[in-house]
Amino acid sequence: MWTRTSFTSVSGHVCNMYVAEGGRGSVIFLHGWGDHGGRYHAIGELLHKHGFRVLIPEFPGHGLSSGPRARVNDFDVLKQDLHTIIAKQSKPVFLVGHSMGGCLAFHYAVEHPRQLAGVVFNSAALGVSPKIASWKKWLTRALGTAFPFKKLVNLKAAWMMTSLPAEQAAYDADTLLYHGKLELGTGLALMRANQWCSAHRDEFTLPMLALQGREDELVDPAAAERLYEAQNHPASKLKLYDARHDLLHDYVAEDVTRQIVEWLEAQVSAA
Repeated sequence: MWTRTSFTSVSGHVCNMYVAEGGRGSVIFLHGWGDHGGRYHAIGELLHKHGFRVLIPEFPGHGLSSGPRARVNDFDVLKQDLHTIIAKQSKPVFLVGHSMGGCLAFHYAVEHPRQLAGVVFNSAALGVSPKIASWKKWLTRALGTAFPFKKLVNLKAAWMMTSLPAEQAAYDADTLLYHGKLELGTGLALMRANQWCSAHRDEFTLPMLALQGREDELVDPAAAERLYEAQNHPASKLKLYDARHDLLHDYVAEDVTRQIVEWLEAQVSAA
């Protein structure tokens, strides 16, 4: 079902993209930091059965794409790459962003709202997590520019992603995921991108579905609530779960999948 194609990033790296053809509009999944596109195949296949064209780009340094592993020291590279991808798609276009991908979706939606029909935020990094130790944040701000490639801190672990032991084991065994330490330059770029979301919250005007776990330690769970409260689009919806960061691989995955499919179906039907 999936076709593997590629695109050349503005960074010069050749990047992998999974595509499943369909005619009801385009759904683009945006993965998280250290993540890869294969983890979204199951829900992508379901959306394909509903007639959507599904795309899962893997950005530089992620999955099967070239580039230093998990390096995102210039967030504008992701935004420019996404803009190039979206320009080639049939409308309506929807973004489904997880974690860093949710942050990217927010940036794009604020800067290019006419290109999109709606956004799904799945544990989106819309604000810096209050659970991240203050010394890690200070170190990132102090040294991120001078020593961008220095690896000093671990950001995530399997237990932070999901409460299911089998999914934790699968996460640890997945060689396409990045299991190493976070580079300071990447940490600084992601922190600034998250803070931009907080500063521009009132400028988001599109219909959205926000799905967020209350036990998430990698993003600020309250940021999704603040975004929902800041805008009043009648099609927008917020659903909170007593779950961790990776909702599509936790015990709530079935309901999360249903919420995404039904919301996208409703937006297309209303168009």
